[in-house]
Amino acid sequence: MATKYEVTSDYEKLIHNDLTNCAHSLRKMMHGKLQSDDRTGVSHLMMASLAFTAFSTEAVVNFVGWKLLKGEWPERKSFWKKVDLLIKTLELELSWDARPLSTLGHLHDSFRNKIAHGQPDAQSVTDLFDETPDIFDSLKGEWEEWLSAEHVDTCYEDLKAVEQLLIAKAEIPGTELLSHASQSVKVVSA
Repeated sequence: MATKYEVTSDYEKLIHNDLTNCAHSLRKMMHGKLQSDDRTGVSHLMMASLAFTAFSTEAVVNFVGWKLLKGEWPERKSFWKKVDLLIKTLELELSWDARPLSTLGHLHDSFRNKIAHGQPDAQSVTDLFDETPDIFDSLKGEWEEWLSAEHVDTCYEDLKAVEQLLIAKAEIPGTELLSHASQSVKVVSA
């Protein structure tokens, strides 16, 4: 008879760390290219860093809510409602009208939702110019206003500020911030 093994695994896979690290790495690559005056792909790095910052923001909110409220965390609620719930539960003095939440809320609605849903934008507009126009400006998407090193840095800094505040107020120990697992193996037949 063949040997059979019973493997028991207990784990917590915490994706917010991976998303934040990705945003940070893309931001670092962007700054490296800008410092070396190599503009090749910089707008793509900005776009990717902003996207991962937005994803990480929601993942951090979900992580803290999951740790704090356990099975009561409303995973399917909107980003805005989940943040408001954490503000109330943790008695935070944060406002959507001021940084860091104003930045992250605007990033979520004006950038993340635009690129995540990829809706076409078809319009017919006639403008009058006093000088030779840049005709390619009309092809720029609304989300492209976000593509600057300043926006990338501000969004990332505000993500880290919110993350640190939520984790501190929720009193989540450092040992619980990282993905971890334990496994046991037992021979059940030989």
